[in-house]
Amino acid sequence: MKLMKIYSFTQLKDEIKSSYITQKYDDDLSTWRKDKNYKVVKNDSVFNAIKVP
Repeated sequence: MKLMKIYSFTQLKDEIKSSYITQKYDDDLSTWRKDKNYKVVKNDSVFNAIKVP
């Protein structure tokens, strides 16, 4: 016999909303990774000019 947790409507609604927001964020993030406008390029001349004591 398998016992299942019984949710109230508001708990279920919040759970679905949270899951949807997480999925939407992950989709947006993967889209941004593929977009060339958001590509990070390292500028070696500026990077090498930083003096660390």
